[in-house]
Amino acid sequence: MKKLFLYPLCILIISLPGFAEKKWEIFFTNPQKNKGTGVINPQDGLILMIRNSRKNFYGAFYDISSKKIADELIAAHNRGVDVKLVTEKDTFSGDAITEILESGIPVVTDTGPGLMHNKFAIADGSSIFTGSYNTTDNGAF
Repeated sequence: MKKLFLYPLCILIISLPGFAEKKWEIFFTNPQKNKGTGVINPQDGLILMIRNSRKNFYGAFYDISSKKIADELIAAHNRGVDVKLVTEKDTFSGDAITEILESGIPVVTDTGPGLMHNKFAIADGSSIFTGSYNTTDNGAF
Protein backbone atom coordinates (compact mmCIF):
# COMPACT_ATOMS: atom_id res chain seq x y z
CA MET A 1 0.00 0.00 0.00
CA LYS A 2 2.89 2.37 0.80
CA LYS A 3 4.28 1.95 -2.70
CA LEU A 4 0.94 2.98 -4.14
CA PHE A 5 1.47 6.36 -2.50
CA LEU A 6 5.22 6.61 -3.13
CA TYR A 7 5.23 6.10 -6.89
CA PRO A 8 2.05 7.65 -8.20
CA LEU A 9 2.08 10.48 -10.62
CA CYS A 10 -0.80 12.81 -9.93
CA ILE A 11 -2.71 14.64 -12.66
CA LEU A 12 -5.53 17.02 -11.98
CA ILE A 13 -8.25 17.65 -14.51
CA ILE A 14 -10.62 20.47 -13.85
CA SER A 15 -14.09 20.22 -15.37
CA LEU A 16 -13.29 17.41 -17.78
CA PRO A 17 -15.79 17.25 -20.65
CA GLY A 18 -17.86 14.11 -20.32
CA PHE A 19 -17.84 14.41 -16.54
CA ALA A 20 -20.39 17.22 -16.24
CA GLU A 21 -21.28 16.26 -12.69
CA LYS A 22 -17.63 16.38 -11.59
CA LYS A 23 -15.54 19.49 -11.07
CA TRP A 24 -12.21 17.69 -10.99
CA GLU A 25 -10.65 14.28 -11.58
CA ILE A 26 -7.33 12.92 -10.30
CA PHE A 27 -5.22 10.35 -12.14
CA PHE A 28 -2.27 8.27 -10.92
CA THR A 29 0.20 5.88 -12.46
CA ASN A 30 0.05 2.34 -11.16
CA PRO A 31 3.50 0.83 -11.84
CA GLN A 32 2.78 -2.28 -9.78
CA LYS A 33 -0.48 -2.84 -11.69
CA ASN A 34 -2.35 -3.24 -8.40
CA LYS A 35 -5.87 -4.44 -9.09
CA GLY A 36 -8.97 -3.00 -7.51
CA THR A 37 -7.43 0.42 -6.83
CA GLY A 38 -9.77 2.39 -9.09
CA VAL A 39 -6.67 4.15 -10.44
CA ILE A 40 -6.99 5.73 -13.88
CA ASN A 41 -3.71 6.33 -15.69
CA PRO A 42 -2.87 9.95 -16.65
CA GLN A 43 -2.46 8.92 -20.28
CA ASP A 44 -5.99 7.54 -20.30
CA GLY A 45 -7.27 10.73 -18.69
CA LEU A 46 -5.60 12.90 -21.33
CA ILE A 47 -6.90 10.65 -24.12
CA LEU A 48 -10.42 11.04 -22.74
CA MET A 49 -10.02 14.81 -22.66
CA ILE A 50 -8.78 14.89 -26.26
CA ARG A 51 -11.64 12.61 -27.41
CA ASN A 52 -14.20 14.83 -25.68
CA SER A 53 -12.82 18.05 -27.18
CA ARG A 54 -15.31 19.56 -29.60
CA LYS A 55 -13.92 23.00 -30.58
CA ASN A 56 -10.27 23.26 -29.59
CA PHE A 57 -7.42 21.58 -27.78
CA TYR A 58 -4.30 23.60 -26.95
CA GLY A 59 -1.41 21.87 -25.22
CA ALA A 60 2.07 22.62 -23.94
CA PHE A 61 4.10 19.49 -23.28
CA TYR A 62 7.80 19.07 -22.60
CA ASP A 63 8.01 15.91 -24.72
CA ILE A 64 5.43 14.53 -27.13
CA SER A 65 6.52 11.03 -28.11
CA SER A 66 3.56 8.82 -27.18
CA LYS A 67 2.04 7.22 -30.29
CA LYS A 68 -1.30 6.87 -28.49
CA ILE A 69 -1.43 10.58 -27.67
CA ALA A 70 -0.31 11.50 -31.20
CA ASP A 71 -3.05 9.31 -32.69
CA GLU A 72 -5.71 10.95 -30.50
CA LEU A 73 -4.51 14.46 -31.37
CA ILE A 74 -4.59 13.60 -35.07
CA ALA A 75 -8.08 12.08 -34.75
CA ALA A 76 -9.32 15.23 -33.00
CA HIS A 77 -7.77 17.40 -35.72
CA ASN A 78 -9.38 15.23 -38.41
CA ARG A 79 -12.83 15.67 -36.86
CA GLY A 80 -12.44 19.47 -36.96
CA VAL A 81 -11.03 20.28 -33.52
CA ASP A 82 -8.53 23.17 -33.63
CA VAL A 83 -5.38 21.51 -32.20
CA LYS A 84 -2.25 23.56 -31.46
CA LEU A 85 0.81 22.45 -29.52
CA VAL A 86 3.97 23.83 -27.95
CA THR A 87 6.92 21.63 -27.02
CA GLU A 88 10.54 21.81 -25.89
CA LYS A 89 12.98 22.40 -28.75
CA ASP A 90 15.37 19.74 -27.41
CA THR A 91 12.67 17.02 -27.62
CA PHE A 92 11.26 18.12 -30.99
CA SER A 93 11.89 14.89 -32.90
CA GLY A 94 10.65 11.34 -33.31
CA ASP A 95 7.81 9.47 -34.97
CA ALA A 96 4.98 10.98 -32.90
CA ILE A 97 5.97 14.60 -33.66
CA THR A 98 6.53 13.75 -37.32
CA GLU A 99 3.05 12.22 -37.62
CA ILE A 100 1.48 15.18 -35.81
CA LEU A 101 3.18 17.65 -38.14
CA GLU A 102 2.32 15.63 -41.25
CA SER A 103 -1.35 15.69 -40.21
CA GLY A 104 -1.31 19.49 -40.35
CA ILE A 105 -1.35 20.21 -36.62
CA PRO A 106 0.79 23.27 -35.87
CA VAL A 107 3.54 22.63 -33.34
CA VAL A 108 5.94 25.31 -32.19
CA THR A 109 8.97 24.98 -29.97
CA ASP A 110 10.14 27.26 -27.22
CA THR A 111 12.72 29.90 -28.06
CA GLY A 112 13.99 30.69 -24.58
CA PRO A 113 17.32 29.66 -23.07
CA GLY A 114 15.80 27.36 -20.40
CA LEU A 115 13.67 24.24 -20.63
CA MET A 116 10.03 24.54 -21.61
CA HIS A 117 9.03 21.88 -19.08
CA ASN A 118 5.28 22.53 -19.05
CA LYS A 119 2.67 19.78 -19.08
CA PHE A 120 -0.80 21.25 -19.49
CA ALA A 121 -3.67 21.52 -21.93
CA ILE A 122 -6.87 23.50 -22.30
CA ALA A 123 -9.86 22.04 -24.15
CA ASP A 124 -12.88 23.97 -25.38
CA GLY A 125 -11.97 26.88 -23.12
CA SER A 126 -13.43 25.07 -20.11
CA SER A 127 -11.25 22.07 -19.20
CA ILE A 128 -7.70 22.09 -17.90
CA PHE A 129 -5.26 19.18 -17.72
CA THR A 130 -2.15 19.76 -15.63
CA GLY A 131 0.38 17.83 -13.62
CA SER A 132 3.72 16.13 -14.10
CA TYR A 133 2.76 13.54 -16.73
CA ASN A 134 5.05 13.55 -19.78
CA THR A 135 3.29 12.49 -22.97
CA THR A 136 5.75 9.65 -23.49
CA ASP A 137 5.34 5.89 -23.39
CA ASN A 138 7.57 5.76 -20.31
CA GLY A 139 5.51 8.43 -18.54
CA ALA A 140 2.35 6.33 -18.87
CA PHE A 141 3.44 3.09 -17.20
